[in-house]
Amino acid sequence: MANALFNRFKQDVLKKVHDLVNDGIYVMLVNNYVFNQAHQVYADVSSAEVANGSGYNTGGQQLTGNAVSIDGTNNRGVFAADNPSWSNSTITATGAILYNNTASGKPLIAYIDFGGSKADSASIFTIQWDASGVLYFG
Repeated sequence: MANALFNRFKQDVLKKVHDLVNDGIYVMLVNNYVFNQAHQVYADVSSAEVANGSGYNTGGQQLTGNAVSIDGTNNRGVFAADNPSWSNSTITATGAILYNNTASGKPLIAYIDFGGSKADSASIFTIQWDASGVLYFG
């Protein structure tokens, strides 16, 4: 499964629900989540979230360094953020879900597929975003 935007997010963008720079955009880690376009809010996917503890807190963490820009070469909008990490953690995850913790109901934004299990044991679990950005709109 490739990375994907949730349909609700696409609609919400047109309704000006999200401010990717100023809202509390969170990343949560999931294990064995099966992407479903019908999922709309955090509660729809929370059962797939990795276990609380061992360096990970339920709900994930807020992204920092959020920025939006235009990629004129590829004719797309770009959302970028700092790489999130969980220190002194023991985590196994197959993907991550971005959601807006500021907007009502905590609407989902995107699913990031790790392409298999990513694990650490008593170390630092880091998501390394693509150098071009976290999400592209084009």
